[in-house]
Amino acid sequence: MISSTFPIKKFYLSLNAAIAVPRILIAIALFLLLFSGCKVNSEKFGGFGIKYSKGGRKEVTDGIGRRLVLVPRESNAPNGYKERDVIRIPVKRVVVYSPYTAALIRELGHLNSVVGIVFKKEHWHIAEIRKGIENGRIIYLGNYTSIDYEKLRQLKPDVVFTWDARIVPKLNELSIPCIVTGTRNAKGLIKHINFIRFLSTFYNEDQKAKAFAELQLKEINNISARLKKVKERPRVIWGDIYTGKIRVVTGNSWAGQMVEKAGGNYLFSDLVGGT
Repeated sequence: MISSTFPIKKFYLSLNAAIAVPRILIAIALFLLLFSGCKVNSEKFGGFGIKYSKGGRKEVTDGIGRRLVLVPRESNAPNGYKERDVIRIPVKRVVVYSPYTAALIRELGHLNSVVGIVFKKEHWHIAEIRKGIENGRIIYLGNYTSIDYEKLRQLKPDVVFTWDARIVPKLNELSIPCIVTGTRNAKGLIKHINFIRFLSTFYNEDQKAKAFAELQLKEINNISARLKKVKERPRVIWGDIYTGKIRVVTGNSWAGQMVEKAGGNYLFSDLVGGT
C-alpha cells in the first residue's frame, strides 16, 4: 500500500502557499493605500481645482479654466511658467472685485491682505473695508468698467480676485496674476459654499476653510429640515435687471437651491444651465 501522507502534506503546503500569495498582495495593497495612495493629490470645487505638488507647490484652475501655480515664498518658481502665472503664498496683498470674496477672506482671518477694491466706500458693509478706505490703506481703483491700471500696478498685488474675465488680457500685459472667481456654468449651493476652500489655498488656511464650510452646510440643512412641513411656500424669482433686460438665475444655481431650502418655491427651478 502506498502511503498518502506525503501527497496530503504537499497538498496542504501548496494550499497554504496559494492562500498566502493573495494575503501578501492584499497586505502590499493596504500598505500602499495607507502610506501613499490615501494622500489627496487634487481637489475640485465646482469649476475650481487644486492639484498638489512637491515642495508645497499647488497648481490651481480658476473659473474659466486658466492654470496658475502657487509657490511658497521661500521656494524657487518652477520652470515653464510665466511671471503672470506664478503666485507667491501665502498672499499678503490682494485686490478683490467681489464683496463676497472679501467676506470669505475675513472668515479666513486675512482681511488685512486686501489693498484694492472696485466698489466705492458707500457700497461696502464690511466695517474693516470701510475703515481701510477711510485711512488710505485700501485703494479704490475705480468702477470695474474703468479700472485705473496705473494705481493697480503701483499696489503690486500678489493676485487680483476678479469675476470679470475681460480684465485678464490687460493684467497679463502688466504681468499681474489674477484668478477669475466666476464660472460659465451654474454653481450649486454646496460648491458655492466650498469656494472658501479654494480661496483658502492662497492663504494656507485649508483646515479653517473646511471647518467653516462644514458648519455652514450643517446649519443650512438644520434650517431646511425644520421648514419641510411648511405648506404655503412663497413664490420667488431671483435675478437682475440690466439695460431693460431681466436676467434670472437657474434652478441648479446656488441661489435657486437656497430659495428651495429656505422654504420658498423658486419659479425657475426647472431651468438648468449657466448663471
